[in-house]
Amino acid sequence: MILCNYIIPISMYVTVELQKFLGSMFFEWDIEMFDEISNETAKALTSDLNEELGQVEYLFTDKTGTLTENEMKFRQCSVEGIVYEDVNDQLCVKPNIPGIIPTPLVSLTPALERLFTILALCHAVRLDRLHDQDEERNLTTTVNKHEYQSSSPDEKALVEASAKFGIIYHGKRDNMMLLTVIGRVKRFKLHHTLDFDSIRKRMSVIVENEEGQIHILCKGAETAVFERVSEGDVEAVERHVNDFAVRGLRTLVIADRQLTRTEFFDYDAILTNAKQSIVDREEKLAEAFDAVETKLRLIGTTGIEDKLQDGVPETISALREAGIQVWVLTGDKEETAVNISYSTGHFDHTMLPLSLTKQTTSEECLSTLENCIKLVNVQETKRKHALIIDGKSLSLSLESNSDLLRIVCEECVAVLCCRMSPLQKAIVVKLMKSSSRKPTTAAIGDGANDVSMIQEADVGLGIIGKEGRQAVRSSDYALGRFRFLQRAFLVHGQYFYMRIAILVQYFFYKVSLQMH
Repeated sequence: MILCNYIIPISMYVTVELQKFLGSMFFEWDIEMFDEISNETAKALTSDLNEELGQVEYLFTDKTGTLTENEMKFRQCSVEGIVYEDVNDQLCVKPNIPGIIPTPLVSLTPALERLFTILALCHAVRLDRLHDQDEERNLTTTVNKHEYQSSSPDEKALVEASAKFGIIYHGKRDNMMLLTVIGRVKRFKLHHTLDFDSIRKRMSVIVENEEGQIHILCKGAETAVFERVSEGDVEAVERHVNDFAVRGLRTLVIADRQLTRTEFFDYDAILTNAKQSIVDREEKLAEAFDAVETKLRLIGTTGIEDKLQDGVPETISALREAGIQVWVLTGDKEETAVNISYSTGHFDHTMLPLSLTKQTTSEECLSTLENCIKLVNVQETKRKHALIIDGKSLSLSLESNSDLLRIVCEECVAVLCCRMSPLQKAIVVKLMKSSSRKPTTAAIGDGANDVSMIQEADVGLGIIGKEGRQAVRSSDYALGRFRFLQRAFLVHGQYFYMRIAILVQYFFYKVSLQMH
């Protein structure tokens, strides 16, 4: 810099910064990136990375709320080996033969009542206004229409579905949860809430009913719940989970367990001590949750639908034609993620899918990766390749085969990572950033679980969605919809790059004339 001081004037630094600042204003003024639904314009939260938008080679995107609307709707559930579906807001037994019109249920079976009662109790949903004691006497199954609020659209959809079918949650006061169960008002005392986290992938509550019976109620991903189950038809529920996932539904598995007084007092002491701990509190809570969530009875599973955003397939196709490789990183089950990838155009039927899933050892991962390399290098097939990898297999591959994994990923036009934790999303971005080619990476997401991925990428983009503003606050650019990426990268990014290149060339040309 000192040697070039004579040909790089101070005015050039000022002009470049001014040009970047004004360029970011054009980004925000673009009416074609205005989202009418959220009434938000695109936002440039920094002006230092404008030209990077036109050089992105890898785009890492979340699924829920980024590619989809994040508007969940209950569609199906399974209890005691029977699949039920929501048809025009009525619960029906799903026919085994396609084309047959399902018959609505007259009343809930005891098993269904138990399932929806668990869904109405095991959540972190809140009400804007709680009923007072006079209002509690007038609660019915039909009159009360509550506006539920939750940071998780899944939980909100399940609580609303329970209310629709007769199990209505009326809020909480002083650790007492109030429910209307098929016309009868019931109260449940909430003793403990075992919050959901991305490592456990499940949530539980310990509640006591009016008869003094104490239960653990649990819901979560099938991989996190099945290992905790000691009673119930796991094979039937797993089959239904897979069927729901193939349809593109988001699945949750439901389980419970009745506690004796002695067991409850033991668990109560463990949880209380962990919550009151000052040193290593998170570790002690994790150990306490692990000790409590055991010997569960499997109840059933649920399937929730999330609508795809407008313009997603066209955007992904345009980005691919521009040479940008799109990766989808999601915490969903493999079948659900694959279904969404085909729906969005991330995968198409001309691609040859390569699978690195359900691996148990590093050696098994090495063998699978070597087979993938052989398939990619076969010259007779001109087909493009797509890679599917899950969280566990990713961890095993990174232990000793990270370079080989990177090579396989670079040879694929599309990569789908399922059952990813937030930390693993960031690790995947870092894996490709460390490539010898030093590619420019971008990551886009809408929730707090995408923050680590957004911050790891060279360019971070946040969706102004329904899961708060954590992703937006951590990003460099904020967009209202995923489809605006096409204009952000291919129009503004290209213009930013051309403007800065021409400006720099002009200054060197001007300085060279002055020197002569």
